[in-house]
Formats: sequence, C-alpha cells, structure tokens
Amino acid sequence: MAHVTHVRDRRRGTFLLLAVLLLAPLSPLLGGALASSHAGSIYTFADGSNSVDVDINTTAANADAQLTLRRNSTITSASMDINYDVARPSPGVVRLDIDQDGLYEWEYNYLGFGDLGDQRTFSDGSTSNTIAVNSSGGPLIDFLLPSTTQLQNVGMIVEFTPEFGGGWIQTGIIDHLETADVDNDGLPEPIFLQRDHLWPSGTSSPAIGYVDWSSTIGFGNIHWEATCADATKLVSGDLNNDGYAEMLALDLNSSYLCIGLSNGNGTWSNSSNVSMGPDLTAAVVADLSQDGYDDVVTVHNNGNLNVSLWNQANGSLDGAITFYIEQNGSVGGMGAPLSSLVVEDFWSQGTNLSVAVVDGMDGHTSMYNFTNNFWIPLATDFSFDCIQRGMQAVDYDGDGFVDLVGGYDGGACTARFNGSGWTTQLMPGLESVNHTFADWNGNGTIDMLVASTGNPDGNDSTMDGNLSLLAFAANGTIITQPYRNLNPHTTPREVQVADLDGDGHLEQLISAGESQRGLFMAGWHEVGFDVEGDGDDEGVLAGYAGDGQNGVDNLEWFDHQGNITQGLSQNIAAGMMAPMPYQYGIEMISVRPVVSSLGSGDVRMSGFNATYSASFIIDDNLGTGNLSNSLNLVMQMGSGTFNVSLPLSATRNGSVTLEAVNINWIDGALNQVLPDAPILSLYGVAWDNVSLMWTDISAGAPGFLNYELFRWLNGTNRPSFAHMSPLVSGTMDGNNVANKTFDYQVRAFYNFGIYSHFSNILTVSVPAQPPPEPPDTTPPDAVTVSIADRADDSGGVLIASWTAANASGDLDYELLFVESTDISDASSLTPVAQISAGEDTLVNVSTLGDGSAIADGSDVWAAVVSVDVSGNAWWNVTSTGPVQAHNNTVRPSEISIAVSTGSAPVGGVHPLQSGSSVDVDVQLSSEGELLIGRVISVEISAGTVSGAKTGVTDGSGRAIISWVDWDDALTTYGMMVGDVSITAEYAGGIYGGDNQALGSSSAGASAHARVDATLSADSTDVQMTGDSADVTIRLLAADSVYQPQFSGMEFDWSARNESEQTNIGSGTATFNTDGLAIVTFDHATGGQLDISIDEVNLSGWLTLSGNPLTVEFRPPSSDPEPEPEPEPDPELLPVNMTCEDTDWRVIENESSMTMECELLNLNPVRISVGIDFAPPTEGVDMFVMPGNSVSLAANESKTISFVAKALVNATPGPRTLVITLPVNAGGWISNSSIVELDYLVIAAATPIPPDQPTQQAGDIASWM
Repeated sequence: MAHVTHVRDRRRGTFLLLAVLLLAPLSPLLGGALASSHAGSIYTFADGSNSVDVDINTTAANADAQLTLRRNSTITSASMDINYDVARPSPGVVRLDIDQDGLYEWEYNYLGFGDLGDQRTFSDGSTSNTIAVNSSGGPLIDFLLPSTTQLQNVGMIVEFTPEFGGGWIQTGIIDHLETADVDNDGLPEPIFLQRDHLWPSGTSSPAIGYVDWSSTIGFGNIHWEATCADATKLVSGDLNNDGYAEMLALDLNSSYLCIGLSNGNGTWSNSSNVSMGPDLTAAVVADLSQDGYDDVVTVHNNGNLNVSLWNQANGSLDGAITFYIEQNGSVGGMGAPLSSLVVEDFWSQGTNLSVAVVDGMDGHTSMYNFTNNFWIPLATDFSFDCIQRGMQAVDYDGDGFVDLVGGYDGGACTARFNGSGWTTQLMPGLESVNHTFADWNGNGTIDMLVASTGNPDGNDSTMDGNLSLLAFAANGTIITQPYRNLNPHTTPREVQVADLDGDGHLEQLISAGESQRGLFMAGWHEVGFDVEGDGDDEGVLAGYAGDGQNGVDNLEWFDHQGNITQGLSQNIAAGMMAPMPYQYGIEMISVRPVVSSLGSGDVRMSGFNATYSASFIIDDNLGTGNLSNSLNLVMQMGSGTFNVSLPLSATRNGSVTLEAVNINWIDGALNQVLPDAPILSLYGVAWDNVSLMWTDISAGAPGFLNYELFRWLNGTNRPSFAHMSPLVSGTMDGNNVANKTFDYQVRAFYNFGIYSHFSNILTVSVPAQPPPEPPDTTPPDAVTVSIADRADDSGGVLIASWTAANASGDLDYELLFVESTDISDASSLTPVAQISAGEDTLVNVSTLGDGSAIADGSDVWAAVVSVDVSGNAWWNVTSTGPVQAHNNTVRPSEISIAVSTGSAPVGGVHPLQSGSSVDVDVQLSSEGELLIGRVISVEISAGTVSGAKTGVTDGSGRAIISWVDWDDALTTYGMMVGDVSITAEYAGGIYGGDNQALGSSSAGASAHARVDATLSADSTDVQMTGDSADVTIRLLAADSVYQPQFSGMEFDWSARNESEQTNIGSGTATFNTDGLAIVTFDHATGGQLDISIDEVNLSGWLTLSGNPLTVEFRPPSSDPEPEPEPEPDPELLPVNMTCEDTDWRVIENESSMTMECELLNLNPVRISVGIDFAPPTEGVDMFVMPGNSVSLAANESKTISFVAKALVNATPGPRTLVITLPVNAGGWISNSSIVELDYLVIAAATPIPPDQPTQQAGDIASWM
C-alpha cells in the first residue's frame, strides 16, 4: 500500500448537497493555481482490469474495487458503469460511498425502485394494489423498471371482484322469478313466488320473497310477504307511485290479482284479491293512462282486453275498460282466446305505450292503443300471424323498434318490427320456455338465454344442466344450436336478468339447485388486462364473478404464458416507453397497466415480481454534484499515485460489476489559504433565546456555502460538530438556553471543504425562565348572529352578520355554524366559515355544515362560536332561526297560441264563420319547463264587444279553449264583425316549492268575422197606383244570428226617370230590427229607384249580393188593379234524426253508455234545433252532448250523443226516451218533431248474451 503523506480535513455540513464544483476559472479567494499543464486519462481499475465483479453482503461495505489516481492533480471529468446480471443474486439496495461520510456517490434506492434486478413493488412502494373501475375501465397503479432493462420474467396475479358481490342464496323452491324495486333505492331486487312457503308457525301458504343487496352490507335476509292462496305467477309494478313496488301475484285459476299494497315505508298491506274478470290468462302492470300511476292490463280467454286504471284518490283499481276481440277473420263470432300480451313503447318515442295481444288458437297478434279512456285498434298493417303463447318484447336487431318473440305449436317464432309492419320467421322445434333475452356479456348483441335442468342426480356438488346461449341470425331467426353453454349452478330452471347494482352491466338471476334449491345471482364479467397500455391485452379475466362471501368467487388470472414479459420486452426494445430521470442520473420507465371491464368492481394486482438485467452510469450525485468532485475531495498532495477505494454496500447478499472507467485529469491541485475569521457579537438575550451577530465575510466571496456556529457550556471543550449552520451573518438560538452560560464561536464554510478561521469566543449568561402566568380559561362573550335571505338574488344564499366578541384583545377567530336543525351544542358540528379577529363579520352563506347546498324554502338556523388565542370558547349556543333562502327573481313565463277555425288562415288572419268551432290551443311554459295546472284566459274581442273563457293547463302544459260554434260566442258576448282579436293571457303566479314569483305573459292572433247578406226588395217592378208608391227594401243575413247587426244601418237611395232624363231626388233610409226599410218613390210618371250600401266603409266585414239594387216604378194605369195578397212566410221542414242500429243497454253501477244519433237539416237556411226531453227517473241519469241546442247550416248534419248511466239500485227494465226537436230560423215559420228512443236498464248481476253487440263505454268525469 502506498504511504499516505497528507490527509486533508474534508468535513462537510448538510449544505454540501447544494455545492457544484466549478473547476475553471479558479477562485481568487483560494489563492492557488494549477501546478502544470500535464493531463491524462484513466480507463482501468487499480489492478489494471477493465471491469471488477463485486460481491456485496449486508454486514459491511466491500472496498475491494479501487482506482489509482495521480497525486497533486485535478479530476476534470469522471464516470463508470455499474451493471447487474439477472443470473446473479440481487443485492437489493446498492450504495457507493467513496469516503464513507453518508453522502453517496451513487445509490439505487428510491420509492418504487424495489431491489436491483428483482422488482417486487409498485410505484408507491406497495406489494399489492386495489383500484376501483367501472364500465369505462381505466389505468391501474404503475411500476418502475430501469430504462436499460433486459427482462427475464414478469409475474403477477390479477384479480377482479365486482361491485355486486354475487351469491348463491338458499330460498327453497322458486315457482316464479321476477325483479322489482321493492325498497325505493332506484335498483331492482329479485322477487320470487313460493307456492308452498313454510312459515315459522309450521303452516304453509303461498308467499312472495325478496332479498336486498347494497354495496355497503351486501345481501340482507330474505323477506317474505304472504299472498293469495292460489297464486300462480308474479307481476311487478308500482301502482301508487310511491317508489316501492307492490307485492303482486296472479291467481289464474280464479282470475284474481293479489295486491299487497306498499305503505311507502318498506312495509305492505295484507294481500287482497281483486277480480280481474273471468278467464284471466295474463296481466301486465304499466302506466297505460300516462297519469304517473301504473295500471293493470289483462287478457282473457273469452276475448276481452281489459285495463283497470289505478285510482289514487280511492287507493284502488277502477272497474275494467274492455275491448272485445273476436277471433281472427270473424264478425259477430266468438271471442279470441287471448293467451299473452306485451305493453311496450314499440316506436321508442318515450311516451306512447301500445299493447300487443295474442290469439292463442291461431297465433294472430294484433295491436291497440289506449287514449282518453278508449281502446283504439291499430291498422291491420300492425298485426301478424305466428305467436301463440309466451310472447316477449326484445329489440334483437337494435334498430330502436321493439320486436317480439314467442312460441307456437311447432316451435318458436320471431317477429321483427320496422315501425310500419312486421316480418316473421319460424324456428320449428325450438322450445321457447325457461328463457330470457339479454346482452349478457356487454358486447351490444342480444342473445337468447335458455335454462336447462339436464338430468338432476340429487347431488348439488355435481354440475347438471346448463345455461345455453343462442344467437339471432341476420334474418331474425334464432340459431337453434347453442354457440356456448354456461354453468352458473347445477340444474338451472328459470333465468332473469337485471342491473342489480346500477353499473350498467346486467346480472343474471337463476333459480337452480337440486337437493338445495335457491337463487344464483352474479354477472358474467370480462376484464381485459393490458400491462403497458398499448391496446393489446396480455390477459382476460372472464366468467361469473362475486366477492367470495356468498359462494361466488372473484376472477383471478396469472400469466402462465409469459405474455407480460414478451409484450413488455418488445415495447422496451422498440423504445416505446419514454424514460424519466431520477436521482443519481438513474433513468426509469413507468409501466402503467390499463384494464377494460363490463361492469364496476375492484381490480387487485399482487404477487408482482420482475427480474431483469440492467446497467447504470455513476457520475451525477446529490453530495458533491458529480463523481469528479467527489474524487477531487479525496485528492492527496505529493508526487506519484495513490489508490481510492470504491466501497459498495447492499441490503441483500448479491453482486454487481463495475466497468467502463473514464477519468480525465490535469496536473496541479489547489493550494489552500484560509479566509479571515468573522467577529462575533451579542445582539440580545432573554430567558428563552440568544440573538447573535457577526461580520459578514461572505459578501462577494466565491465558493461560500454557509456559516457554522458552535455552542458549548462554559468551562467545557468546543464540540466537533456545529450547533447551527446559518446562511446569513446572524441567528437566534432558542434551543434549551434558559439559566445556562454558553460559549459561542463561528466560522465560514466554502467549496472544496475550505473553512475560515474561527471567530472570537463570546460567553453569554442566559437568565432563568420566569414563573408562568396563570392560564387563561375564560371564553369570549357569546355573540348573537343575524341571518336573513339575501335580497334580489336567485336563491340559495343567506347573509349572516354579527358584532365580534369582546375578548379583551385575545380573540383569535370566530366560527359560523349553519344547520338545517336548531343548534344548541356546536362542539361536534362543522363550521361553514372561520373569521379571524379583525376581519369582516358579514358572510354570504350558501352551504350547510355538512357541505350540502342551502335549499330554497328550507328552514335554516345559525350560531357563532368565538374562540380566543387560548382555545377557550362557549360551545353551548343559542341559535338564530329558522330563516329561509328564496329565489327573489321573477321567473318568466312563455305563452303561445295556435288558433283553428275550420278554415285555413289568409295572410295570418283566421276566418270566423257560423257553424265552425273556434279552438285556441294554448301552450304555457317557463324557461323550457311545462307549466301544469295554471289558469289561462282567452279573450275574443272586436271593438267594444268582448268575451273570455278560462282553462287549466294539462300535464303537457296545454289548455285547449273552444267555442263549439262561432255563433255561441256571438249570442253570449254580442255581435262581433270585421277584425277580431284573440288573446291568451296568463296572469302569473308562483313557481316551485320555494314559491318563486312567476311572471305574466300573453300572446295574440288575428281573426276576421265576415257577414254574408242579400239586398233585395219585395218587388223590383212596382206598378204605381197613384202619384207615389212604396217599396220595402230587405237586408237579410245568410246566417240569422247576424240579423240584429243590420238594425239601424243606413243605405243610400236616389230616384230618377231615364226617359225624362230627370233626377227626381235622393236620400238615406234605415233598416229596422228585421232588416226592412220602406222607401217612397214620389214621381207620378214613374222611373227608377237605385239602392246602394257602401261595403268598403263597413270595414270589409259585409259581403252583399244584390248590391246595388234598382227598382222599376211604372206609372199608374187608367184602370185600378186589385191589391195583391201579402206573401206568407215559408214554413221550416222538421229536422231529421237517425240513431245507431243497436240495442241501448245500461248496466247498473257500471260505466255510462252512449247512443249516437245524427241530425240533418233539410232546409235551405241555417236553423237552430232544440233537443228537449224529460229527465228519466228511477235511478237513471241522462244528458246529451255537446248540449241541448245545435245550430245547423243549410243541408248540414251533426252527430249528438245521448249519455245514460244507471245508478246503484236503478229499477231494471225497458225504458223509452221521448225527445222533442223544435226548429227555428228568422223569417220562417217554426216547426218541430218527436223521436222516441228505447233503452234497457239491466241489474248488475244480469248477464248480457255474448252474441249481442253493446255500446262503447264512456268515462264521464262527473260520475267517476
């Protein structure tokens, strides 16, 4: 070993980590220069080798590897490689510490690095990791590998546990399986019928069971509810719309629906049996009436299609509204034996439900709509022949139209719907039982899942039967050969699917088992594992998955094929993974696996182990900046060479290789001249601190790092290590100084381990700690908070204010608490604001203490707790409240109208005419939201005449306000002619639970009422009998209702004699109330009388025929003529009434029955027809629609309806309704006629012969 002639002191403080050795230019402070310009390079270790294998253990550093350096030289650059070969044992964490000072020249040790060559941790240092995923998949935690990695092997266990834990639950025999939301949590639960349920009392009867699952507690216990004695199958629905499904079962033998009505709190009323009518075969619960409450739709073997509407007011079903369906192709024949039905939105419009029913005999399927309490058969285009039983709805081709699948005597049938018709396909021999249709594996394709029991052997441990998967072909047929068989549990019997956890992926519910019968519930999951996120999965976890708690295990995958190793190696070799720099110049790559999943759950990675070879460069470091600095710090003086050891330590017994040495040097080391000493002085002293200052010798001194302050008890020796290392020329020492006397000394520290001379020694005596003051235990005074709604805002904000507590100057802060309940103790509550002393105590508050937003209209309380600097506070408070936040803005309303008068508008103006209705369709909304139940006023006005009607908006925000006949408006309000304004107005109101002000709105439309009339004279050729003669001028309206409008109207006349070419005179005359006026022609020699009416000046409302009019007056003859007899008024013909050719039967205490009749006006003028009859007695109510009078234009016909209802205890038997029909018209003689209608009142128990037609049932609101 070479003799060591000099060892330089290289003590370094913690700030050496910031030092970077700058070799040129040299610092003038150091006062040295390079000794010569000789230079050289070193490429081998001290033994002359190019590489050194170093075995490392955990007990001591191995310093066998050495470098030979030239004395009195400066290293300008230095590096070497450190390699690990996977064929050797891993050394774990590896460190190189040249001078053993704890500041490493190289270290492989960072969070997530793991052991060198043997990576077993993820980037957070864990050995296993679990991440929640959903159907969108996503990234998992990453792991790190050196960028120079050459992989040998990567092993990992990947597990998937779904959110829905799955399970096998022993229930006993399940006779029918359904799903419904029984607990109002927005998720379906399995419900099942057990016809012979054994109760704890030892008795047995039918019962409906359900089991609930939640993400927090998993499966609950089975809950059982009794149902009717002969329950056959289940139906699901929420009749009373409380969010809790009813317990519903069918007794097909007795045609009962067994209703266990929800009480809205997770309990149900005792089951009650409701008769659904004879020969019940199937039922579906759906909101057919679109009123928000489910109804019950049933089909019967006698041809009846019924719907029983839910009556929320009575809490029960109303009587059935029936449509009788005859066998296909028959008229007046037997009813179709209906076997099955489906209620669906076939067009996927989101609003309209239609009903498809099946004739079980000939397979004829027909469709019906239910509108305004009437059944409406759809066109024959929407019917087909194929399915006889077991009809199910499924959109198997994904076109948005609902298709149908069912069975027939020879097999199965599919019916594809395209929105306008059906295409059917037969699959002979395919049984359509114990099955369902679903996208079971989330691939977007609907398959048929068929449960098959196989050959049960009574042993639940052997797998019998399976779940067969059948696919749909492109033409809509079902491929009868299964493309896959699944084995969820032995002997599957019935299968349903539902999304039990709301993650968008379906779970399968399968009743199964042999000796132990029960319910299997789990989803089929497929999880793709892509280790480097390049889109190619290294592994797939597939199968039924659970959490292992209830008999269904999670999915697990281990890379037996080496896919991870192969894929990762290819990506690393191709440079596809960008390296990231870490300490000591180490570059690592981050490998972040990505998963895809059908549903929600947890992915767990464990057992991770990656073995690899890798190499690294030793140069950059945290202690001196780089390897050349570290070697310069151990440089020795003199001539010749000396050896520097390379001590390597490890945390495991292993080995590495050092190689590729590359060191460059130049002659001449740096001579050391120590800087001057600083001068130390006392700035101040107290019992708990000493403040010191010294001259700042660092100013402008290159290479300065920090000062070192030494402290020791007076009378002892100065320690070896500094007490503090300040960066500036002063500091405060507060470290246990009370009642002691210390000596202090300071020096400066520079680059290259250079120190200044020590300063003078300063002795400081510190006083003892004074006795403590008594603790402050008095809380600040309580304060009262004021809180109120913030004015002129859109709600959700309150303003709180208070006067800060007087805490004698030691108030620290105040806490504002806002809660939805009264506050008396705030110690466990969360404040919504913390206001420091001196800050503004006016606070806008928008949230409660639990973080939720303040809801408008909800009660809120507030309190303030004041806290002083000692932490004292009164937590028992008196709150202020309740107050409420409100939306104080006026919410606008928007109204629009559409007017219909029976004729198309001209230039946007709607014509008004007798005999036509005026319908005003009003739509009311507010900011896009429909306004329901609001009173709307529609006014019709012309000049000073006006009238209005009101209506209430329905569930679609509409109100239709109508005048059945324009004449009705005229007779009610007065004559309106010419320009007519139609205005719809909403007066405003309140909106929402917070009673926000709702603004008014109006909209208008233009209309025009034109009057047709005829100008005539009683004679246009008058034989004068004297010097003058009178003529009667007649102005008659085509519609008699307008005749009063002519009363008082003036017209112009002028008299002339053409033969004499003489103007006799002119003037005006006025029509009386009958539209008559008498004009006297006074010219003995005769002449002409011209009559004219200025239509233009009448604002265009009058259209005249016969205008202008000329009457010829002939001079008197010499012989007097006899005076003519006055022409009598013509007599009106009676109105003609014809009625339906069917018997009119009215059944006691059932729906009202109507008889429709047609009135025909045989007259050439408009008439008014009265419909008069004596009200029936003995329990029968009768009225006529649309009313007891009708206006008919010439030769016009209208339909009227007589509506009869037999009340309870109505006297049965035949009745006769005697109807009088008087007719009237202006200028005509009235007439009348009498019509008799026979009808039959039938007692409630009296059957109606099936071969007799009956009237359509109505639904009259006043009788319901």
